[in-house]
Amino acid sequence: MPSPPAPIALFTDTYHEINGVSNTFRRIVAEFTRRGIPLHVYTYGSNSLPNPIDVVQVREFAHGVSLPYYEHLRWELWPNRKVAKSFWEQHRKTPYRGVHIASPSSMGWMGRLLARRAGIPLIGSYHTHIAHYIVYRSPIARRLLVHYTWKYLGWFYRPCRLLLVPTPQVARDLTAHGIHIPTDIFTRGIDSEAFSPAHRTETSEPPTVLYVGRLSKEKSVEQLPELLAGVTAKVVIVGDGPERGWLESALPEATFTGYCRGEELARRYANADVLLFPSRSDTFGNVVLEAMSSGVVPIVADATGPRDFVTDGVNAFVGKDVPEMKGALQTLLCDEHRRHAMSIQARAYAETCDWEVAVNQLVSAYDRVCPG
Repeated sequence: MPSPPAPIALFTDTYHEINGVSNTFRRIVAEFTRRGIPLHVYTYGSNSLPNPIDVVQVREFAHGVSLPYYEHLRWELWPNRKVAKSFWEQHRKTPYRGVHIASPSSMGWMGRLLARRAGIPLIGSYHTHIAHYIVYRSPIARRLLVHYTWKYLGWFYRPCRLLLVPTPQVARDLTAHGIHIPTDIFTRGIDSEAFSPAHRTETSEPPTVLYVGRLSKEKSVEQLPELLAGVTAKVVIVGDGPERGWLESALPEATFTGYCRGEELARRYANADVLLFPSRSDTFGNVVLEAMSSGVVPIVADATGPRDFVTDGVNAFVGKDVPEMKGALQTLLCDEHRRHAMSIQARAYAETCDWEVAVNQLVSAYDRVCPG
């Protein structure tokens, strides 16, 4: 029986939080554990270290001197030195065959630096259109800030031998902004049993319109009141964030649940009929796939992300602006037969999105770039 390959060191700022990136990495850890593929995740958490003989380890470290820069995330001004110490102790015992940096944030910086000093291959992954976030969060000198953000991203990822992206369109977006690093696809999967119409417990009359995600400007949640004005539907908002207060005032009839996990989240999806996803900053949109797996018909913005995997008019609607998205919503609410047919198609597509395929893509990328 061949011995397992040397471990990969994965550096990610987010792992325990509720977002698509952390959900993806938790799934990777589960799949690598099941397959016995060595992986060491360096992230922030309770400052506890795992059993050193575990094939897959999640090494958690407390923040050093840091500043908050986003919800539940911090930027290190003076990183925790235990991260580098732990890396070198492991690397001397069983050398890492490569480093994977998940984002251009503080843990990503640490992984980038350690890979260079260790002289081992570096792989990056691109999950978030950070430049789009600046458009929403920095009203002053937007164009200049966006320009230099793309410059920074090109510089940060330049040492990577491969950059993993969720869809071909994201790769084209990066090239259009001057980032000419070899790319490969690392898609996303869905657990079609965890997210399933079988979890439906309510008969919704009128139909239920659902939003799931962070309540923040870069998710275009300011469009929700306009999209929902005058519609006859039950409205459920799952998530939290800085825009929750005014949204509750603008949508007084809506149910705001805060963040949901596990079975509760699965029921929220299954009890809905339509998902609104106005975000233009996502590179994939995990919640859209979760909704489709639950038999919910999504309406998404015509932007990189879910537009790249849904089929307009078959299992979802794609709208270029608020009037188009609102028209699609009215169509679905008024035509139960079409809504039901698209729900079946949405579920059928989600059942083809297996995590096995997604993780195989990641394993293949590791083996090509970091053999050994």
